Amino acid sequence: MKTNSKAKLVKEAYLKKYGVWYEDALLRTGLVCEMLGSDKKFKRILDGAGFFPTAHVFAENYPESRVSIVNLFEDDILYDLYDNIEYVKGDVTKLEFPDNYFDMAFFGEIFEHVYDLPRVLIEIKRVLKPGGFLSLSTPNLAAWYNRILLLFGKCPVNYHPTPIFYNAALQEKCRQEYKNPQAREFPLHHFHIRVFTLDRLIDYLKLKKFTIENYTVCNLATPDRRFYLLRKFLSYLLPKNAKEDIIVVARNEKDGNG
Repeated sequence: MKTNSKAKLVKEAYLKKYGVWYEDALLRTGLVCEMLGSDKKFKRILDGAGFFPTAHVFAENYPESRVSIVNLFEDDILYDLYDNIEYVKGDVTKLEFPDNYFDMAFFGEIFEHVYDLPRVLIEIKRVLKPGGFLSLSTPNLAAWYNRILLLFGKCPVNYHPTPIFYNAALQEKCRQEYKNPQAREFPLHHFHIRVFTLDRLIDYLKLKKFTIENYTVCNLATPDRRFYLLRKFLSYLLPKNAKEDIIVVARNEKDGNG
């Protein structure tokens, strides 16, 4: 991932306004850019994660592109720092863009939260140009910590029979953390509602007429996350399919809409 004085300015401004900085999201998006390659020339990029820090990484790495952040509400955008980032209010199951519009779409940590995933894939294929790229990340069900939890009869991390907050106090706490009051009116689907392993995710994308270009399973160990040193140490020891985060880059096949 490229680092320069502009990126430092963005981090300082974001911290000042929102009080947090998501190092793991930046690392994840930086890996996506490495997997895509610096030689790519993207005119339009869709950030389906709806998240300014990830859009900022794409704006830095592909300065000739226009990055569209799609989300149900505008929560964390810094408009005065980029001319090539825009916020578009929208639902990923019904994207308000023309057919064959984007060169690349990014869905970071989204698929595990989506009820109607087939509809989302149909929309992604529709707005992506033939041969355009889909990049995504999602937690690995087979991660080392989930294996330990299951061994003791516990549910995998972030999964629950009721994906909307089951604890009223926890739901209210999370609502208050949103900077935009409008966001507090939406149902909070905090927990994951579907699970993925690398092989099943790849099979599903192939079924939907995507060609797999690159993939990895890794531990995104950053100092702001729990058990940082342990997770960093384990990243050198664990087999790939027991690591934490799945990242896939695929290409939209030129024939059909899946």
